[in-house]
Amino acid sequence: MAFFATIKEFLTGLRQVFPEIHGDLYKLQSYITVAESTFPKLVITQFMERIAPLYAHIIDQNEQFFREHLNYEQTLDSTCDELDVNAKIKILMDKILRFIGQEWNRSLNGSHKAEIWNYLQTMLVTGAYAYDANPKTKTYGYVIEYAKTKAKANHAEKTCEKK
Repeated sequence: MAFFATIKEFLTGLRQVFPEIHGDLYKLQSYITVAESTFPKLVITQFMERIAPLYAHIIDQNEQFFREHLNYEQTLDSTCDELDVNAKIKILMDKILRFIGQEWNRSLNGSHKAEIWNYLQTMLVTGAYAYDANPKTKTYGYVIEYAKTKAKANHAEKTCEKK
C-alpha cells in the first residue's frame, strides 16, 4: 500500500538526517511494519484523525504545522510495554514531528525541508485515498480536492512564470 511505503521511506530518510533520534525512528518503523500486516486500516484512521485537521498547513507548507506539535508532550517510558502498538505509533509519530519542529530553523536546509513537506503531503493524500477506498465513506475527500486545487494553482503559476 502506497501509504505505508511512503511512511517507511520517510522514516528511513529521517534516520539519515537526524541520527540523534535514530532509535525512535527505527522503533516507529518496526511498529508500522507490524501494524501494516495486522491492522492497517486502524493506523491509517488514526493518522488521518491526527493529521487531517492540519491538512492546509501541510499542503500549503505552512510552518505553523510544526509549532502545533511542539506543545504535545507524551513519551514512551518504562510503561511502554503496556501500550498497544497503535498507541506506540501515535506517541512516537508526535515525538518525531515535535523534534522536526524544534530543528526546523536550527539545522534543516532548504532541500531537507522540501523533502519533508513532500513526504508529509504524500502521506496525507495517500492516507486520504486509502481511508476513503470505500466510496460510501469519502470522509477525507476535501483533503484530496484541496491538494488537487493547490497543485493546479502551482502548475498554472509556474507556467505563467515561464512565459
